[in-house]
Amino acid sequence: MTPPGASPAGFKAAPLKDRATYLAHHWVGASEPTEFLRASLERHLDAPDPVLIHGECGVGRTFVARLLHAFMDPVKSWRIISPGEDLSRCLNGRDQGVLFREIEAFSLDEQDAIAHWLENRPQNKVRVFATSGLTSHQVRQHVFIHEKLAAHFLPEMVEVPPLRARLEDIPALCQAWEKTEMLSGRRLSSDAIAWCQARHWPGNIRHLRHVLGRAARVSKERILTREALAESDDACSAAYARPAQTIEDLVKRYVDMLVGDGRDAGDVHTRIIAEVERPMIRRILEVTGKNQLRAAQLLGLNRNTLRKKLKTLDIMLDQL
Repeated sequence: MTPPGASPAGFKAAPLKDRATYLAHHWVGASEPTEFLRASLERHLDAPDPVLIHGECGVGRTFVARLLHAFMDPVKSWRIISPGEDLSRCLNGRDQGVLFREIEAFSLDEQDAIAHWLENRPQNKVRVFATSGLTSHQVRQHVFIHEKLAAHFLPEMVEVPPLRARLEDIPALCQAWEKTEMLSGRRLSSDAIAWCQARHWPGNIRHLRHVLGRAARVSKERILTREALAESDDACSAAYARPAQTIEDLVKRYVDMLVGDGRDAGDVHTRIIAEVERPMIRRILEVTGKNQLRAAQLLGLNRNTLRKKLKTLDIMLDQL
């Protein structure tokens, strides 16, 4: 399998022991988000602590876990555990690595069992990873994740950037993929690469690979053009359309998680209001170009109240 957003090389050969070389070889690109990610990964290559790899769908979270796990020994066994599997069987194996996919999709009881297993696992013998679509703020606030489980992962979190944040990596990615079976010996024209860099890519690396792979299969030409990619994208776009979820749907899911089975979640009202307010205020500030006066007017607040909320909700203007 060709790694998402990385070199065509897999992990069957002996790993490149130099950390920087290993990461640059397997995760292609020179953009600022990519350099930041590689620096973060370098700190976790041989660390024994559990690592939470989070980011949007399609950014390559599972690949990043494989990348970290394979550094010491690419043939080490590991188990991928998905929500709904029998944890009692999965957690009693002799695997040298475990990956929990979409950790927030496990029930709270399952998450509690995972936290208990983490507390009692043989140290330095089993590497543990989890992938998640949650933001770091949501993990800190225990949104859809058990407090005990979050405590294990909070010190070691790796965020994989969306493709739209690293569009300048696309030429290097395309060049790497041209050497693989994915493109069947075809190459991309300069206008095709420019077209790729102008797209938003809601499905991230997976979306881009899907479009390029389909275009290579369908096209009879050796050079893939802008038009060929656009046609392929039209055919693939439905798979990456985000399902419509109302605020009511999300609130129902959150409340069920907090108070399901008679659990005492404390002040549910305050927690939910905070979770709704934070992204709303962040987005208003983005739309207004961080103009606090205009943002306060749109929110129906006075400026001092908005400033207090920015502090309470830990919203940093320089990070918007």
